[in-house]
Amino acid sequence: MTPGTLPTKRHDWAWFRAGRWATGRDIVPLLRGALILLVVSLTTSGTSLAQSTSACAAGPSAQSASGVSRLRDRLGDVIGSPVECEHPGAANGETAQQTTTGIVSYAADRDTSTFTDGRVHYALTGGRLVRWQGDGPDLPALSTDEATYLDSTAPHREHLANLFASLQEYQRIAEAGQLGQMDGNVLRALDYQFTAAQQAFNATSPSGRFDRYVQTVRQATQHGHDAAGFLLQAQHAAPDEDHDGPIAQARPHVNSGVRFRQDADDLLSFIVPIDVTP
Repeated sequence: MTPGTLPTKRHDWAWFRAGRWATGRDIVPLLRGALILLVVSLTTSGTSLAQSTSACAAGPSAQSASGVSRLRDRLGDVIGSPVECEHPGAANGETAQQTTTGIVSYAADRDTSTFTDGRVHYALTGGRLVRWQGDGPDLPALSTDEATYLDSTAPHREHLANLFASLQEYQRIAEAGQLGQMDGNVLRALDYQFTAAQQAFNATSPSGRFDRYVQTVRQATQHGHDAAGFLLQAQHAAPDEDHDGPIAQARPHVNSGVRFRQDADDLLSFIVPIDVTP
């Protein structure tokens, strides 16, 4: 695995199990330092905070290093506004900055920016933004079975958001009365992809902590498959047959599928870092 990348293949998940997924050096010290600073900052009195902000204003402006700025551009309001200047947060040159919502840190030697509000964690490295959840900074370790499961389902997991985005668009087209203008092969291909995802996620859960995720993502793919089926039924109905009924039946499956997919991502973020999409 190349330093500065995140796990995508089976051997990469083995690297991740070793707790060194970020850049070939452990990211945990950076995150642990950020959490310590967050706790200290949250217990600082309002007077001290005001003094710190005032001192910063009297000197250099409360600016961020380029790495932190890139993370701020990606997360926007999640990071909040700086309430102090960026300053050294560790002896190795890593910097930290308190914001109105948490602590943002930057390790120049790894070109890795992180943000945490104490519960949700973000990391930007190699242009890839990931998110995970937990009370501490330590990334959860994966067993061999868990890594194998993630490896085998990765292609479907990565494309599921796009499948549902397409499904929502086809539902909109159908409700606008334009389903007949769409190539039937497009819907068939979508239905096939949901079926393939169903089969992949129907594999046995690799461990107890994956159970809720597996159940939820299975529900998502089932709803996606059902919705695509109803839209196909409407598209191929004869002129004297009901078109509106199947289209109306597809709508709740589309909505439920989107919701279950989002819930599945949220559950998975308690186990491994997941990609944050724009």
